[in-house]
Amino acid sequence: MKKKALLMVLVCAMGLVALSVDKGEAAYYTCTISEAGSNTNAYYIIVSDTGKTFTDETFIIYPAHGCAKEMYAAALTALANGSQVYINVDSPTFCATVWHLAAKK
Repeated sequence: MKKKALLMVLVCAMGLVALSVDKGEAAYYTCTISEAGSNTNAYYIIVSDTGKTFTDETFIIYPAHGCAKEMYAAALTALANGSQVYINVDSPTFCATVWHLAAKK
């Protein structure tokens, strides 16, 4: 009985350790924007990181996450003015979610 209880405690502890592993954080990038548009479900931007992490990568701005219209407006403003954008994305991979976008001078 004691062995079973000890085994259960170990299994539970290992489960907690596995669940508490950091899955990664969204990162911030300063980018130049080359395209901005929309489709039926969301807005998209195509940007290149000034730090060379990625080039011409497409990211998605989902309306369900709030402030999508404001982020899209900032992207269009930056595109029209030739300004850079400061973005926060899940990861620098195709179709990652944009959580924050601001136009920079």
